[in-house]
Amino acid sequence: MVNKEGLYSQIVRNFHPETPVLDIDGRLTQSERDLHFAMRCNGYFMMEDSDWAFNSAAATPFNEQFKGTKVSFFGPNQSDEFFNSDKDIGYERFLSAFNQPSVTDVIRKYRQVDEDLAATIAYFLGGIIRHRISKTVAGVVNNEEIITNAVRFISRRTLLGEERSAEAIAAAMSVYLISGGLAEEDKTLTGGIYHMSEAIREDPVTPSDTVDLGLSQVARLHSFLEKTQGRERQDLGVIASHLEAFDGFPTVGAEFHFSPSSPKEDRYFWLRLALLNMSQYQRGSYVQLSRNDRGVVEVRMNPSIYPITIANWNHMRQLLPELNQTFFTITINRRGVTKDFHWTDSNDKILLNQLRALGLISYAGIFENIPHTEKPEEIGFGKVYLGQTVRLKDEGYRFSGGWYSGEGTEGQMGIYAGFGDNLPYLAYYLSMALAKPGILKSVYHQLSKVTTLEDALYLKAASRIYVSREIQNKVEADHQLNRAFEAGQEIVELLNP
Repeated sequence: MVNKEGLYSQIVRNFHPETPVLDIDGRLTQSERDLHFAMRCNGYFMMEDSDWAFNSAAATPFNEQFKGTKVSFFGPNQSDEFFNSDKDIGYERFLSAFNQPSVTDVIRKYRQVDEDLAATIAYFLGGIIRHRISKTVAGVVNNEEIITNAVRFISRRTLLGEERSAEAIAAAMSVYLISGGLAEEDKTLTGGIYHMSEAIREDPVTPSDTVDLGLSQVARLHSFLEKTQGRERQDLGVIASHLEAFDGFPTVGAEFHFSPSSPKEDRYFWLRLALLNMSQYQRGSYVQLSRNDRGVVEVRMNPSIYPITIANWNHMRQLLPELNQTFFTITINRRGVTKDFHWTDSNDKILLNQLRALGLISYAGIFENIPHTEKPEEIGFGKVYLGQTVRLKDEGYRFSGGWYSGEGTEGQMGIYAGFGDNLPYLAYYLSMALAKPGILKSVYHQLSKVTTLEDALYLKAASRIYVSREIQNKVEADHQLNRAFEAGQEIVELLNP
C-alpha cells in the first residue's frame, strides 16, 4: 500500500459529489465494477442519475507518487499530458477505451492482489489516453481506434506480470508506445515480457541507496538472460562482502546515444529497449528511462559504484549489442544528498577540470581521433557539464542539480567522451580519482595540459601511459583504494554475464 489509508481509498474520499455516487459494489456485474474502478482512478464517477461527473481532486494522490516517474518518462522540466489528471477531456474517451475485456481483466487480476496496484495500472492506462489525444498520431488527431488499441496493447502485456512486475510492465509499455513502438501482437515481445517479469519477481534487492539501483538492474538482467539463454544463475549474495570496500565511493551512470534511424534499422529495437526499461524501473525513481528525445534515442542505466556499473553495462550489451559502437556520456556523483558539484566552488572547479582531463586522456588512450557524432543540441563530444541528478537514501529519492545549456551550474558531473568499450576505463579511473583526489597530484603536470579532447589527442602516448600507470601505482599503494580495486575485480568477475 502506498499510504496507510490506501491509494484507492484516497481517490474515493477526494471526490465530493453533490449527488450520490453510484454504488459500484452493489448493483453491477464484476466486469462493470472493474470498469468503474478504472474510471474512478482517472477522476470519473458515475452518479445515481447515470450521469458521469469529473473531479480533478479525485486523482491527486497520484501526483506525489508519480512525481519521479514523470521525470523518468519525459525528463526534467518537460511537460506532457500523460500524468496530468487535472483536465476533464471527456468521460466518453475513457469509457470507450476502458470498456474492453483486456482492461477489466487486468484490473480484476490486480485488484485481487492489491487494490492500490490496480489503481496505479488504471492510471497508467488513462495516461496513454491523455497523451494520445494531445498528440497527432499517424496523421490523425483523437482517433478513437488508435487510443483503444493502445490501451488494449498495454493491458494485455500487463496481464503477463504479477504483483512485483505489473507496474514495471505498464510503465515500460507506455514508454514503448510513446517512443514509437507499434501496438501489435508479437510473440518475441510477449516471451520477453514474461521472462523479465519472472526476473523482477526474483530480484532480491530492495533499493534503499543509489548503489542498490544498479545492483537491482544487474540482478534482473542476469536472471532474464539466464531464462532466455540458458545461462547459469548468479547468487548476488556472493558479492555482499566485497561491497563494504566501496563505502563513500562515488556512483557512476551512463547515457548512451543512438541515432534516430536505429529503430528503422531493426524492428526489435524498441522492443529490446522496453525490456531494458522493465529491468530499470523502480517506483518513484527520477532516473530517466530509455526513450526518443529531441532527435536522439537515449538509453540509460541505473547508477551504482563502478564495478556494478561495469557489470550492468556488460549485461546490457547482451540485450543491446549496439552498445559496443555507441557514443555515451558517463555521469559521476559524490555520495550524499548534499554532495552536488558546483562550478562556483573553487575547489570543485579545480577537481572538475582534473577529472575532465583524466577522462579525455582515457579516451585518447584508446582512440586516435574525434568522431563526428551529428548530435543536435546539448554539448559537443569531449565536453563536460554539470546537470540534474537523483540520489536514493533510506528509500527516499532526492532530485537536484541544474542544467539549462553549456556546462550547467551544479549537480552531477557528465563527460561526453565515451565511445564503445572505454566505459570500464572511464568508470574506474574517475571513481578512484574522486574517491581520493590526492592520487592526482603526481600527474598534475600532464593533466594541466589538457582542457579539450584535442589536447588529449596531441599529448604524447608516453605521457598518457604514464598517467594511467601512475594512478594505478597510487591506487595499489593506498590501502583503502587497493582494497576497493581488488574487490572491484572480484565483483566484475562474479557478475560477468
